[in-house]
Amino acid sequence: MAKNYLYWCSIAAVFILITDLLGVLCLPTKLPQIEGLDPGIVIIEQPNDPIIAIKKSSVLINCSVISSSEHGQVHYFWKKDGIRLNNKKHRSRLEIMRNGSLHIRRVIHKGKGNMRTDEGFYECFARNNVGTVIGRRVELKVTRIAKEFTESPVSQAVGVGGVVYLACEIEAVPETLYVWQKDNEPLNTNHVRFRQYKNALLITNVQASDVGTYKCFAAIKALLRMDASSSQLRWRFTDEAVVNITQAKTFLPLKIWRKPQTNITVMVNGSTIIDCVVSSQPLPQVRWTWNGQQIPQRAAILSDGSLSLSQISTKMAGNYECLAKVAGHDDKYTLLGVTELFVEVIAHYYPAITLGPASSAHKIARHNILKCEVTGYPKPRVTWLKNGMVVQPDGRHEVIFSSSS
Repeated sequence: MAKNYLYWCSIAAVFILITDLLGVLCLPTKLPQIEGLDPGIVIIEQPNDPIIAIKKSSVLINCSVISSSEHGQVHYFWKKDGIRLNNKKHRSRLEIMRNGSLHIRRVIHKGKGNMRTDEGFYECFARNNVGTVIGRRVELKVTRIAKEFTESPVSQAVGVGGVVYLACEIEAVPETLYVWQKDNEPLNTNHVRFRQYKNALLITNVQASDVGTYKCFAAIKALLRMDASSSQLRWRFTDEAVVNITQAKTFLPLKIWRKPQTNITVMVNGSTIIDCVVSSQPLPQVRWTWNGQQIPQRAAILSDGSLSLSQISTKMAGNYECLAKVAGHDDKYTLLGVTELFVEVIAHYYPAITLGPASSAHKIARHNILKCEVTGYPKPRVTWLKNGMVVQPDGRHEVIFSSSS
């Protein structure tokens, strides 16, 4: 009696799993049907973005498929980080619903010595008489934010025209939102002299109006989008840092606040800023070189010492060096850092399956080719799976790559 197997281009049975360099997973649409053949199981697609869960709350991870009754009842099971979940062992907290979805009644995340967490990578498997498919692959992240900041702003006194750099960083999952207050009022950082980094606030060409007390607030950005309750949305804030203007002429050596990035990749005709934030008393002199020569015409040194590049061409790729000295005190420039700039012509785009293998019927011992055409940049990596297991090349299975694949 001939056996049936599922071969198709999706997160299921034998399927094509496509990832780019960032590990992005492409979820194709419905299974193809040719000449009325039943594909066996059709996946109901779900969002591919990570699921954000709040500790001690409940979360439902959906997973549903469509299968003909002639193939028998569909049975579901789940894996977390490659390990099958025991529905009986964790019944009080975990439940696999009749439609395949996984219900976590109370999300846990305990760190340090006794590490127990629901955070991880989840896979939903659906099985009928034809075979097994992976109905969904998704990452679950449990929100958390530290009680203390790893970096906090410090009080500073600078001369008019100088630079103020206020650091603010805290460990949190997922991404953190930082906002600033000045004199207990929200600070509008959308100003030509202000630049807000992910973990710092930079004020350039400091003026008397910048004098005051500054405080940094941090919260988990995803909870704001989820409209979480006040008890769940935990704002953290730093102590106040005082910024003053000083008239003193005391010599202050070069202070490097942000070194140039090691490398930057940018698209043709794009723009970028290479960091090199420095301060001193008197004000520092900053210069840049490009491959040991003068910087391109479409490059400009900002008031904080950083380099702005606009309308970037492929000819502008190379090494950019930031050098600085304190006028009247230093005879030579000091090399502060080097950034290698890469310029790409082709934009990155997510991988996609343009043509996947179709359902077909064959006699035993016949040769068969299953097609899979993909697009994406950088070039996607293609993996075949059968019933949720990776197909290893052997005497009967061979992956053939063509120039158009």
